[in-house]
Amino acid sequence: KNLISIDDCLNLSNKKKNDENAVLFVDGSWYHKGDRNGRTDFENGPRLPGARYMDMDDLSCQKSLFPDLNPKGLGHMLPPSSLF
Repeated sequence: KNLISIDDCLNLSNKKKNDENAVLFVDGSWYHKGDRNGRTDFENGPRLPGARYMDMDDLSCQKSLFPDLNPKGLGHMLPPSSLF
């Protein structure tokens, strides 16, 4: 797909959820160091209306859940497509 302008993107986000051209904003903020927390920042706002939060720690391919896919227990590995 092509990149679109901010105005076009905001207009698409105002469409009904069942419209195939609707846009959903997802905040995946994550901080490696420091006291900031992406989920807390999202919940405290400000944020775009209707935006969702995606927590990489919740979606990552953790060894405890997927031992065959992440045998070395590496952090923040991409999740399997079956989660989506």
